[in-house]
Amino acid sequence: MTLHAPYDQDNIFARILRGDIPSVKVWEDEHILAFMDVFPQSEGHVLVIAKQSTARNLLEIEPEALARV
Repeated sequence: MTLHAPYDQDNIFARILRGDIPSVKVWEDEHILAFMDVFPQSEGHVLVIAKQSTARNLLEIEPEALARV
């Protein structure tokens, strides 16, 4: 993986958003999906992702999407 590679439409989070990979949803609205981590570091470990963003990493996420998260 590199910081300069194009956005991968088949990354794990995109696949979860499409429903290709099942997840235990904690919260979902039109902008955000929060779901339980498959390999939690502690009890209640939840991952929160923006639905519309195509950022490859946190440094590229749009300010509006980051504000919603």
